[in-house]
Amino acid sequence: HEGRWLTDSKPTFARKIKKFDGTVFTVEGKLPTDAFADGRYFIIDFSIGDRVDVPSVQSVRRDSEGQYHLQSTLPFKLTVPADDGAYSLKQGETWQPIETKNVGGRLTVSIDPALFTNGETILKRTDK
Repeated sequence: HEGRWLTDSKPTFARKIKKFDGTVFTVEGKLPTDAFADGRYFIIDFSIGDRVDVPSVQSVRRDSEGQYHLQSTLPFKLTVPADDGAYSLKQGETWQPIETKNVGGRLTVSIDPALFTNGETILKRTDK
């Protein structure tokens, strides 16, 4: 547990754990007098002043039918080669038309990860 944080159920404080011998926690600083009043404690991985980096994931795969299979954890803009036409995104079994910007043979579409309710969204031209 060294380097993690000890707090109670409120949680109105957090103290960095310096050592745990299996029975006793040694923490940085003093504990408040009312700490653990309800008999519960929690060990957390980060607290005030810590930096946590969460990697993002984007995946774009084009299949043999020209459809783009998309997954992401963050909003992003996708630009792909395309001609003028209507495009849609498929979520589950439903296709939804989308606004696109086609300039110079390239299609740009903004993708929001809220679209990925079932893990994958598909982009394809739907007017052919």
